[in-house]
Parts: sequence; C-alpha cells; structure tokens
Amino acid sequence: MLSDIVHTYGSKILLIVLGLISNILITRSLGVAEYGNFVFAMTIVTMGMQFGSFGLHSANVYYAAKNTRLAGILLGNSLFFSLVFGVIVASIIIVVYLIYPAIFGIDKWLFAIAMAMIPFSLMSLYVRNILIGIGKIKIDNNTTIYNKVLLVGLLSFFIYFFTINVLSALMIAFVTLVAGIIIVFLELQKNIIYPKKISLRLLKKISGFGFKAYLSGLLAYLVFKSDLFFVNYFLSKNELSYYALAVGFVDYIFILPITVGIILFQKLSLMKKNKEKYELMHKATLAFGSIYMVFLFCIYLVSDDVITMIYGEEFRASVELVNLLLIAIFFMGLSTIFQQYIATSGFSIILIYAWGASFLLNFILNIIFIQRYGLYAVAVSTIFSYMLVALLSILIIKKDANEL
Repeated sequence: MLSDIVHTYGSKILLIVLGLISNILITRSLGVAEYGNFVFAMTIVTMGMQFGSFGLHSANVYYAAKNTRLAGILLGNSLFFSLVFGVIVASIIIVVYLIYPAIFGIDKWLFAIAMAMIPFSLMSLYVRNILIGIGKIKIDNNTTIYNKVLLVGLLSFFIYFFTINVLSALMIAFVTLVAGIIIVFLELQKNIIYPKKISLRLLKKISGFGFKAYLSGLLAYLVFKSDLFFVNYFLSKNELSYYALAVGFVDYIFILPITVGIILFQKLSLMKKNKEKYELMHKATLAFGSIYMVFLFCIYLVSDDVITMIYGEEFRASVELVNLLLIAIFFMGLSTIFQQYIATSGFSIILIYAWGASFLLNFILNIIFIQRYGLYAVAVSTIFSYMLVALLSILIIKKDANEL
C-alpha cells in the first residue's frame, strides 16, 4: 500500500505542477473579469457529472477489485450508460436553464459546450475507476499525466499563436477530455482479457452499493461547489473570479487526502473482517492527520506570496479566502479517510444523512449571510459544514467500532 501511495502521490505532485501551469495560463489570459465564467462553466460540467454518476464509479472500483472477471462487463456498462445518463442529466439542466437562466448567468455557447461535455466527463470518471479497481493504479496515474501534458501543450500553442477567450479555453478542455478517455480505453483494452459487454443484470446488482455512495458523494460535492452558484447569483463577476481561484487552489491541495482515500478504499475492499478494516483506517488516519495538518500550515505561511506571484496582484483578494478554506479542507480530508472505512463496512446510511445535514447547513448559512458579509460568509459556511461532517463521521465509526 505504501509504495502505491508514494507512486500515486508523486504522480499527483506532477499533476499539481501541470495543473497549476494550465491554470496560470488560463487565469492570466482571461483575467479577473472572465476567469470566473470559465470556472463556473466547468463547475456546471462537474456538477452534471456528479448528478449523473449514480455511484457507478465507486461501484466500479469495489466490484473490479473483488472480482476482476467483471471488469469487461463493467467497461461495457460504463461506455453505454455514461452516454445514457449524461444525455438525461444534460437535458434536465437545459430545461432548468430555459426556465431560470439567471441561475446560470453565462453565455449560451459556453452553456452548450458544457452540456456536451457532461456525457464524456461521466465516461472518463467510470473508466478510470475500473483501472483503479483492477489494481492498475500506476497506469491510471500515467494516463492522467499524459492528458494534463496535452492540455498544457494545447493551451500554450493557442495562447502563443492566437488570443484565447472563455469559449476557446472551454473547447480545449473538451478536446483533452475526449483524448483522455481514448488513452484510458486503450489501456483497459490491453489489461482486460474478459468479454466486454453490457449487462443490465450486473448494473442492477451493483446499483445498491453505488447509489448509496452516489448520494453521499453528490451531497459532499454540493457542499463545496454549490458555493460558486451562490457567488455567481448574489455577488459580482470579479468576486466570482476571486472565489473560483481560491476553490481551484485548495482543490490542488486536496489531492493528498483524495490519493490516500482512493488507495485505502481499494485495500479495504479486499479485506474480509471489519476489525482489520478498522485497524488499517485508524493507522491511516493518525499518519495522514499529522502530515496533513503540518502541510496545510506550511501552505498558510506562503499563500500570500505564492498566489500573488503565480496569478498576479489582481488576485490578492483570493488569499484570505484560501486561508479560510484550508481549515475547511482539513476537516474534509479527515472525513475522506473516515468514509472509506464506512463505505467498505456496509456503508451506513447515516452517512448520507450527515452529508445532507451539512449541505442544508451550508445552504442556510449562505442564504442568510452572503449579502451582508460577501465571500467571507461563503468560506466560513464551508468550514462549519465540513466540521459537522467530520464530527458525524467519527460518531458513526465509534458506533460501528463498539459492535466489532
């Protein structure tokens, strides 16, 4: 497990560098006035992906890890149902856009591209998790790096020879998304020897596990990313850019708990006894929590210099937001580790209620305070929401531990 974490996190560090480069290219090319629109369009894509995933990505990891013979069928289902679910979700969002366009507040062409990206984002999510499930974590890391290098290369080319705007930046993101799917599919073709076909029977079998994970993951995503909708609706476009940059910056920092969580989930899925799972989770939490706290404190010390140096003085307003969100992602990081144990130990439905309570708290705090306190209210509401989830996750684990 340790070697996988080291390799994976080493790859993630490289991805952070590549991601920062691509983000710098986009940020400096678009400026404060337009950067928020780009991030908001991408947020619509990822939110549509979250709504349409129905937990199949988590189920792909779990069932591919338990029985590699299912990998071919999981791949067939992933390719087919990503298109089906993606079109359904995009259609629903389009209806909402036509009825309440003010909720989105972006150009119709940006919205159209975002809708086209949703099925392919789902497909990418599904197939990458099959690679993880069959233990090809290093291949998954490498393919992700190839994809990010392509993104940086395309951005650099178009910025050097042309002038990019939000629309062209979004199109480049779309092209690299499709290219990434092709790369992963070719790798799966080489590593899956079992028949690749569609099976409604298997889909029905895994939907129970996947749907519970889906609800929890969706609510977790909404706690963090729905903030951009509040900012876009209630505040200015410049404030949207400041908050979007802060959220994007901490997203890179959050790679550590995601990396540990993905590998921990795969290892826990292979264990038979909950007592063994609890012991591994306990050790992982202690090691991770200590390292992560020190890591975040170091980020806090250099955040001002780093953000202004990388993105320019025009984004200095994002610094205080980043520092507040560092507190939020500490609690979110702990929750990520806790929930791998909960998910592989029967997936307590209480966890869904925990994320539901967190989302409701975040929603209420934003509605009450955003117009009075602006972006600070948004960041602080996120802190309280993640604190609540971490506390409830601990209570769930303690209850399960007492029953071991």
